Amino acid sequence: MKTKLFLLFLVVLLVCYGAKAQKLYVWKPSVNKLQIRHDLKVDKTIKLIIYDGRAIPKSHIKYSSAELISYLKDFIIKTYPYVRFEILEPDAYYQDILDLNEYTIKIGIYGYFALFRGYFGENREIYKEFVSNTWKAMTAYDVTICNGKEIKTESITEKESSLNMWGYKTAKKILSETFANANNRLLNFIDVEFGY
Repeated sequence: MKTKLFLLFLVVLLVCYGAKAQKLYVWKPSVNKLQIRHDLKVDKTIKLIIYDGRAIPKSHIKYSSAELISYLKDFIIKTYPYVRFEILEPDAYYQDILDLNEYTIKIGIYGYFALFRGYFGENREIYKEFVSNTWKAMTAYDVTICNGKEIKTESITEKESSLNMWGYKTAKKILSETFANANNRLLNFIDVEFGY
C-alpha cells in the first residue's frame, strides 16, 4: 500500500512539475517576402529603435535576442530603400526621445516564441490562452511612431496553434507564420503613419 501511495505521489509530482516547467522555443524565422515600398519618401531621417523586452524563462533558444533585433532592423531598412534611418541602440527605447519635430519608430518586441502545451505564470496575461496539448506560437510588438505631427501607438499580436503532427517542424512553421503576419501589420502601420 505504501509503495502504491508513494508511486502515485511521484507521478502527481512529476505531472505538476512538468506543467509548471514548460519551455519556450525560439528559432530563426523563415525569410519574409519583401514588398519594397519605393514610393515612401520621407524628407527627414527616421530614428529606428528596436528593443527586445521578452522575459524568457527556461527555454530552448536557437535564435538570440540580438539576432532577432538585427533581422527586424534589416527587414525594415530593405523594405523602405528610399528612407534614411538612424539606428539607435536598444537601450534608447526607454529614453524620452519622442519629439514632434523628428520622425521616430520605436518597436518593443514582447513576444516571439513557440510553446508546446502547458501554462506558466499566473500573473502573465499574455500566456493565458496557451493551455492545451498543441503547439502554440506568438509574435507580439508594441510600436510607437512619431510622424512629425503626432505620436501614435499600436500593439500588434499574432498567434497561431497547430496539432503536433511533425514536432519541432510544426512549431517552426507556425512561429514563422506569426512573425510574417506581425511584420505585415507593422509595415502597414508604418505606411499609414508616414503617408504611403
